[in-house]
Formats: sequence, C-alpha cells, structure tokens
Amino acid sequence: MPPFISSSCLSFMICLWIYSCLYMHSISSQYLDDQKSLLLELKNNLKYNSEALDKLEGWNHSTNYCQWSGVECDNSNNGKVLGLDLSNKNIIGGIDNTSSLFRLQFLQSLNLGGENKIQDEIPSAIGKLSSLTYLNLSTAPYSDTNFRGQVPIEISNLVKLVVLDISFSFRTYMNRPNLADIVRNLTNIRELYLDRVNISAIGSQWCQTLASSLPHLQVLSMSECHLEGEIHNSLSRLHRLSVIRLGINSLVGPVPEFLTRLTNLTMLSLSSNDLTGIVPHKIFQVPTLRTLDISGNSNLEGTLPVFYINGSLEELTISGTKFSGVLPSSISNLKSLRTIFLVDCQFNGSLPSSIGSLNLLQRLVLTANQFSGSIPSSIGSLNLLEDLELNDNQFSGHIPSFSSLKKLKTLNLHNNSLVGSITGKNWEKLLNLESLSLSFNSLDGNISSSLFSLPSLEFLALENNKFSGQLNESANPVFSKLTEVYLSSNNLEGPIPKSIFHLRQLEWLDLSSNSFNGTLKLAEILLSLKNLTSLNLSFNRLLGAQVGVGNSQSEPFFQPLGRARTTSGDDTLK
Repeated sequence: MPPFISSSCLSFMICLWIYSCLYMHSISSQYLDDQKSLLLELKNNLKYNSEALDKLEGWNHSTNYCQWSGVECDNSNNGKVLGLDLSNKNIIGGIDNTSSLFRLQFLQSLNLGGENKIQDEIPSAIGKLSSLTYLNLSTAPYSDTNFRGQVPIEISNLVKLVVLDISFSFRTYMNRPNLADIVRNLTNIRELYLDRVNISAIGSQWCQTLASSLPHLQVLSMSECHLEGEIHNSLSRLHRLSVIRLGINSLVGPVPEFLTRLTNLTMLSLSSNDLTGIVPHKIFQVPTLRTLDISGNSNLEGTLPVFYINGSLEELTISGTKFSGVLPSSISNLKSLRTIFLVDCQFNGSLPSSIGSLNLLQRLVLTANQFSGSIPSSIGSLNLLEDLELNDNQFSGHIPSFSSLKKLKTLNLHNNSLVGSITGKNWEKLLNLESLSLSFNSLDGNISSSLFSLPSLEFLALENNKFSGQLNESANPVFSKLTEVYLSSNNLEGPIPKSIFHLRQLEWLDLSSNSFNGTLKLAEILLSLKNLTSLNLSFNRLLGAQVGVGNSQSEPFFQPLGRARTTSGDDTLK
C-alpha cells in the first residue's frame, strides 16, 4: 500500500510540475525566437550579384522558419536548425567571422557551394560548428572561384565530418597548415573532394597522410591539386575506397597493381598525368569497376585484356596513350558499357562484329588509330548510340546503314578509305543528327538532297570525295539549322541549287573545286545569308552577275562584300 501523501504536499508537487512546464515552454519559445533571429540576421547581411533570382524572400517573421527554403530542422518541436542549404544563390558576400551563421550551434549540414562567389577566405569561425557532418564549400565547375586563400586550420576541429567538399575553389590552397594538419583529426571522413585546391605534395606525403588519418575514406577526389611523384602503396590501406579521382596532376611511375585489390572500387580516374609503364590487365578486370579513365598519359602502354562475362564497366577511356593491339571480341561481355573512348592511340585490326551486342552503348569514339577493314554493320543496331566517331583510321568498304540509330547526334567517318554511294541509306530517319562528316574518303555517286533537310543537322562535311552529278533542290531550307556546309573537291556539276542560298543559319559555305556552272547574283546571296562569314566558290565554272564584277568561265570567282568573305583560287580580286 503506497505511503500516505498529504494534500498540501500533493498541491506543492502539482505547482512544481506546472512551474516546470511553464519554464520549459518559456525556454523553448526563447530558443525558437533565437534560431529565427539568427537566420534573419544571416539573410539581412547576405550580398548577391546581379544574376541572383532567389534572395530568400520567403524568410520572414510571419512564417515558420523550419519551413523556409534551404532550412532543415529536427523532427521534434524544439526547432533546432540541423541543415542549411544556401548553394547556387549567387551570394558574393556577407559571410565572415562575425556572421550569425556560426552561432547556429546545432548545425549538422552546411552547403555554401555551387554558384556562389564569395571571393574571400574561408572564415575561421567555421570551426565553431562542431556538430557538422557535411560541409560543402565547393565552386561550380568552370565558374569563378567561391572561396580563396589558405584553408583554415579550424576545419580540423570539425571531428564529426563525414563529407568535406572544397572542390573547384581553384584559388584556395593548403600550405601552412598543409593537408596533414587539416585532416589529422577528421577520422570520420568518408568523402573528400579537394579538386583544384592547391595541395602541392608528393605521393609519399599525401598518400601516407590520407592512409593514416582517414581510415574510413570511400571517395577520394583530388584532381588538379598539383600532386607529384608516384602513387604510394600506403594508399592500399584504404580498403574501403570506392572512387579515386586523381586526374590533371603530375603523377609519375606505373599504374599501381595494388589498386586491383580494392574490392569496392567503382571509379578510377588517373587522366592527364605523366604515368608510364604497362598497365596491368587486372585493372580492367576489377569486377566492381564501372568507370576507368587513364587517358592523357602519353607514355602509358598496354593492350586490352579478355573481358570477363558480366563485367561492370560502363565507361572506358584510354585516349592519348600508347595502347595498341586489337579491340577484343570479348568487349561484348561488358553489357553495361555506355562509353568507349580510344582516341589517338595505336590500336589496329578490324572491329569485332560482337560490338553490336552492347545494347546500352551511347558513345563509340575510336578517332586517330589504325583500325582497318569494314565498319561492322552490327553497329547499326545500337539503338541508344548518340556519338559515333571512327574518323582518321584506315576503314575501307561501304558505309553500312545507320538508319535505326534514331538517337544519333554525331557521325564522323572523316579520313578513311571508304567507297561507294551514300544514297539509299535512309538518312531522313536520323532526325536527331547534328553533325555529319564523311570527308576525305573515296565516296561516289550523288549527294542526297535529304541531307539538307535533316531537322537537327548543323554541320555537313562531304569534301574531298568523288561525288558527282547535280545537287537537287532541298525541301524547306528556311527551317534548316545548317551553319557549316563543306562540299569542295568533288565532281559536282550543274547549277548550285537555290535552296542552298536559303539556309538562313549558314555561316560557312565551301563549294570550291567542283564543276558548278551558271550565273550567280552574289549581292542577293549575301543579302539572303545574313549570318554568312565565309563563302568559297573558287575553281568552278560560275559567272558573276549584278555584283559589278565579270568573270570568264575559266576564271575563279572572288568578291568580298559586307562581313562575308568569298575566296578565289588565287585570292585576288577580279
């Protein structure tokens, strides 16, 4: 039986409970008001550039700050601000050591990245936000830098950080303090983005720093950081690494074989360094690897291995190396492959027909190699293909039909040994084609007028072939997007179709070195083609009329007018 409680004692306890509730409510209300006032003070001090569209107009006294854009509160009713996203606001000032931002003591996530241009040092007061797990101070790629100057040592106080992103702030640096000083206490970091931050360290330094300080690191992104020397084997201790981006540095030596033992590796980018030696076949066979980019290492050598069934590779980029040998038929085992870039290497031999089974392939770029033989007709079944560039090789035979490639935007077969006619290829089905280059081959027959009517085509290059016959008028030329047309050095004859001079977007037109004849009213042509900057009609059998210049049939034609440039064979005014 519970002990007896007097009525006076019970009344006292009830009063105490009511007082406590009222006190806590008062403290909570005061706290809520404090959070709101800090955010409003921050808003009022921010400065924007002229391009800013969102100046946080929704932040005002009349609304709940936990519902403001970019503000995240906890799920309880105490109103703690846990997250603040001010990315891409075109902020140019108002965030310094005195900012109320750094008094939001419960903040766990802060994003000031993207299209902001604060153009000042990272405030040292950032170290006061000791609860931060996510910090983004990055700059949008190809934009002016967000922050600049020395990265402050106070970032090392943020011991709970899981993600640190200062990428593309290309005027920031880690000198004194250096990388080791800044990350020494950040043992919880899993994702580190320092692209374009000037770190200036050799491999034995930065590799050992990361290996000893960041044992849980999964994403390492340090491209264009002025890194030098070899990739040190201490990096192998970071066995959780999934993404490695170290492009555009001055790394030397071989591609380390220990990278093949990183069982979680999904991306490896070592492009544009000074790596040498032979790349181990095992690099290509890491079962989890989705992206491999070793391009731009001009002294890197190797061959492609046998690819295993159901490999994970989605992007394969080896351009600008000394890789050689053939493209193996086992490439068809990479069912997830979307991009193949093998530009400016020493590959040779014929392309395997099995390449046509890569149903997800979007970009096939094999420019400037020594590939030979015919172009496999199976490529015509790659329905997702957008970019096909086989130029500057030794391909021969006829061009297969690509009429099923409805998404194709770029087709470049320039400078090969291709023969035959291009008529009957159903070009009119390539409604998304933007660029077509078949120049410097031995193609013959007529040029289909349907090419000039392709609704998306902007660039057409058919020069230095053996095309013959007349050009027919094309339909609806005024709706064409063509800006460049090159038909020089063929055997074309007859009058130039009037429809060509109704291509209103045309900037460059070269019909030189053919057998076109007839009379041209150049002034009317230039008046119609208002965007034209270069016109070459030389070495034809044309007569000028109503332009104040007369030519014989054997003389080349030249007449400068306005901002257009016309060219004659001897570059002299007739």
